[in-house]
Order: sequence, then structure tokens, then C-alpha cells
Amino acid sequence: MMDVKFFFIVIMLALCLLPATAALATQVTLTETQQIAFGTMEIPSSGSNSRVVSTAGAGSGGTFITGTVQGGRYDIYCIFDCGGGAWSGATISITGASIGNCTGMTSISTFTGTLTDRNGTTSAITFPATIPRGSIGSSAGTSRINIGATGTYPSTVTETTSCSPTFNVQITVNP
Repeated sequence: MMDVKFFFIVIMLALCLLPATAALATQVTLTETQQIAFGTMEIPSSGSNSRVVSTAGAGSGGTFITGTVQGGRYDIYCIFDCGGGAWSGATISITGASIGNCTGMTSISTFTGTLTDRNGTTSAITFPATIPRGSIGSSAGTSRINIGATGTYPSTVTETTSCSPTFNVQITVNP
């Protein structure tokens, strides 16, 4: 009789825990490891100049004066239920672009990207970007997204400063 009670208690505990564990889903994280930066630009004599910062961190367009020019860098990796579950990958989107502390810059646009997958293969991506499950690593540094963008500087400003604009990089795990 004692064995039946013990068995019944174990079954009841298992049933109580089942809904909690079944509700847990795959979790993929995106961690910024380097902020995008445009440096300080010369004010154009007329019109406006566009400064492009590539995903590799090279700058082109306009007249660069000083400061750091670098593309944004993000580690993307799975942190929970990576091998299990029915997930196909993740979608990365960029929203809320703001010139932030960028005195003289009037807009940031045309985001570009590259994905270095967990096998070390690098390919261009367009936002919103769908990253396949097999490309996403299971620890920091195993898969990476680099982001570039275009900043516009008009002749109507009196100064420019070195800047790092802000934007939101959102990740959604796809079923």
C-alpha cells in the first residue's frame, strides 16, 4: 500500500511540473559588442554629404576629420532549448533609429549587415534578416552580425561632433 501512495505522489508531481516545462521556449540572444560610430565630419559647403560606415567599419563619403569610425557588432546565440523544440531560426530587425548625440547629423538610414555564422562563413544580409537555425551558435562569439549605416550631414549646421547614433536591434525566434 505504501508503494502505491509513493507512486501516486510521484505521478502527481510530474503532472504539476509538465505544464511549466512545456511552456518554456527556445531563447536566442543578441549582445552588442561594438557600437557603430561615424567620427567627426567636415560641414559641407553646400547641400549635404552622406557618410557611409560599412559593416567592416570603413567610412566613405563626406570629409572625415577625426574620431572613431566602426561598424556595429553583435553576437547572436541560442541560450535555452537550442537543440530541441520546433524553431526554424530568428528574425533580426532594426527600428527606432535616432541620431542621438550626433551634432550635425540629420538622419541615419540604409542599414546594411553581414552574418558570420557558427561555421565561420560570412554573407550579406538585408534587414529584416532571417537567420536560419543552423547558422546560430550556442555561445557568445560563435555567430556574429555586423551592421553598417548611412548618416547624412547638411551644410546648414554650424558644427559636427563624433557620434554614435542609436537604434533598436530586435530579435524574434521563429517557430
